[in-house]
This record gives sequence, C-alpha cells and structure tokens, in this order.
Amino acid sequence: MKQKHTFALRAIGAGLACALLAGCGGKQLAASSTSVASVSQAASASEAASADRHSGLLAVNTAAQGTLTLTDKPSSLTSFDHFGGFVNGYAFVVSGDEAGYLSEESGEVVGEYTIPEDDIFTIDLNDLPARYDPSSEFPGTRRAEFAWLTEHFSCSENGIVPYYENGLWGYSDLEGNVLVQSIYNQVSPFGKVAMGRRYEEMAPTSGVSNSTGLNQSNTASNTRQVIYDIIGADGSVLASTPNGWVNPDLGYYMVDNEVFGKDSATLYNADGSVVLADVPFGVSNSPSPSCSCWQDGVILDGVAYDRTGAVIGDGSGKEVQGIGFGGLLIFHDDAGYGVLYPDGTEAVPASLSNITGMAEDGSAFVRQKETSVIRRYDAQLNELPAEPLAWAVVGESYADEAQNAIITPVTLYDQDGQEITTMESTMTGTPAYTLTSVLEEGDWFYFFPDNDTMQTYQLTLTE
Repeated sequence: MKQKHTFALRAIGAGLACALLAGCGGKQLAASSTSVASVSQAASASEAASADRHSGLLAVNTAAQGTLTLTDKPSSLTSFDHFGGFVNGYAFVVSGDEAGYLSEESGEVVGEYTIPEDDIFTIDLNDLPARYDPSSEFPGTRRAEFAWLTEHFSCSENGIVPYYENGLWGYSDLEGNVLVQSIYNQVSPFGKVAMGRRYEEMAPTSGVSNSTGLNQSNTASNTRQVIYDIIGADGSVLASTPNGWVNPDLGYYMVDNEVFGKDSATLYNADGSVVLADVPFGVSNSPSPSCSCWQDGVILDGVAYDRTGAVIGDGSGKEVQGIGFGGLLIFHDDAGYGVLYPDGTEAVPASLSNITGMAEDGSAFVRQKETSVIRRYDAQLNELPAEPLAWAVVGESYADEAQNAIITPVTLYDQDGQEITTMESTMTGTPAYTLTSVLEEGDWFYFFPDNDTMQTYQLTLTE
C-alpha cells in the first residue's frame, strides 16, 4: 500500500511546496513548441478551449458507498527498536544492528543488512537526523523518529531502497541485489531520480586559502570537494555537480550552472530535458522560495510553466500557489482556495480548504470549506464515484489537572464531515498522528498517545 500525503494548500516557498505536495500526480501537458510563450499567448490558447470548461462550485451529487471505522490492528512494527511506516507495502525496521524491510503482506523482514545504530542517522542529505532515544536527557518523540525514518528509508514503487555497506550508502532491491554501489556519504530516497553526496579529492593549493562556497574547500590542510551525483531510475549517473537538488517522486533535479556558485541552476526533468535554464538556489541546495515544483510544472516568481518551460499563466492578479488537475492553477484569497484556467478565469471559486491525493491521471480529493465534505474529482473537475473516506483534525489542547497533563484531541471525520471517533494524546507538539492524508479503506492510521508510544490502526468498512 502506498503512503499518501496531505496537501493543505498554504503559503508556498519552494521547500514548503515540495513538502506539502510532493508525490502529487497529474496529467502532463502536451509539449509546447516554444519555451518562451508569453502569459497572454497562454491565455489565448485557454480561451480557445473555453467550450470544454467546467465552471462553478464543484458538485457534490454522489453519496458515498458506506463509511469507515477505525479498527485497532496491532502491528509487529512496534516490536523493533526503530521503525518507519509502510510505503508501497514495506516499512523500514531496525533490531539491534540488523536493518531491513518488513513486508505488510507476509510479516517477514527482507533485504536485511548490518549497520551500527548511529550510522542509520547519517543518511540525511541535509544533515538533520531525528532520533528517538528514550534513555537520553532529551529523547524527542517516537513520532518524530517515525516520520523521519519513513521519509528517508521509503521503499520506491519499483522496490528500490537505500542500502548500507562499510560506512557508505547506495541502493539495492528488496532481495539485496545492488543497483548503485555504496560509495555515498548520504543519499536521498529513490524514485524517478535520486541523489548521492560523496567527497572528491582536490589538488591542494599550498599556503593559500581558496574558499569556493559552501561545499568546496581547497587549502593545504583540506582538499576535499563535495560532489552531488544525480542518479537516474536505472542507477546511472545523470550529472555530477558541487550543488544539486532532486525531487525523487516528481522527477525533477537541479544542477548548478557555475562551477563554484549557487546563483543560477538548470532545472531538469528526470529524462534530462530542460524545464527552466535559470532557477536560483535557496538554502540547503533547494530551489529558492520563489520557485515551487509540481507534477504538472513549476511556479517561478508567480508565473506557472509546464514541464517543457512553456508559460501556463500567472493568475491574472490572483495569488497562484500551485498547479493541479492536469495543468490548472490553484490560487488563494481570504475566502479559501480555488482553481483557475490559464487565462486567469475561475474554474472553481475560492470555496475549498484542502486539495489532496493528486494522482497521475490528474484527479484529486477536494474538501469544501463550508461543509467539510470530501469528494474526488477528475482532471476535468467532474465528480467521480464516491468511496468511503476518513481524515484527521487536531483539536484545541486543554489542561487536564487530574492527569497533570496537556491533552490534545484528534478527531477522525468521514467524507461527509461526520465524526468517526476522537482520540486523546499527551504528546508534546502536534499532530499526534501520521500520516496526514485522506484515508481510504485498508489504510494505516498511526497514533501517538504520548511521546514514547505508537498505536497502529486500519480503516475498515463499517458493518
């Protein structure tokens, strides 16, 4: 079962946009004959197709076939020392110095390898490990580690996972067959593209300090340069650069345009075709906050481009925050979130509070702001047959004097906004659950009643 993410549409910088909407699918636009089409040209093309438009509030005409209930289903996940969530049917687990992947279907651990416990937390390209250690003075939360391990050790759709050997990282399949040799100090999750960071020796410049940016140093005492290898889905190296970035799920990567600088980079699709030739880097080798990447294209400085670099539109004065439904613009105003055609006219007014679960066919779940009703719509904004759904909301915390604790309620609602159940947690910080998605029948719901404990549930049909 695939992990799904919640995409509450909020203010979009590049890093936040990718975190909120990474993995959203969508139908790729037809290739444009030019990458320099103007906003007005894009609008004219949109006007020509006006006869096929759907306009107005998204209809909610279909009753869902049943409702879901939360069923307590203990999992062997919690018997391991460290563990992530199930992604594409497998969860990363660690027992002692043995790591591997727990099969959701069989309950067996596959792809095992030996790794010192501390080295598990060296995989992160951003050098920001989150570790849960109940014996430490500041142990953190079990949820923080669970989410971190789920993100960094997720199993890809084609069964490729990070692999550790002799202190370094590469990639293998779930049977342990190596796809990319373990030559990297850190690696990203594997997807349509991946990235590994390694060190390359440089000839020293004796007696002269020659600092060349965040990643390079060439002095008599330090002759190592950081190199990022962009890795294709087949394990081949697509590019090597002192500054690089990837979005494994969406299939984007960035390569610095200058040997020693981060002012300008080229943004590529996973197949090596250029999306945009001049995109600035931001912090930690990510795109600048003015740039956000989506399944159907890129927003840079308020202008949306498709994956060929052709202009889609700029929202005609509205605040564009995303691209969805096969290439439409998602905007925000004081009333909520809505959807625009490329010429800036409204396909859906600002009546939405959430768009989530975008699939490769351009469909997505949409939650109405006023009613909290959730339905799925296709790329033409037509309502699809309604399946039973659930979604979670963190309530307002309150002090429980009897327990001498702060209680945070978490309520699950169904697709019509009706309460399924409410649970309570004393975990510090919110949310007390993960993953934050629209849930369907059979999906896992991981709940943290306190900082140290995880409980596992599944969504099943109400009898």
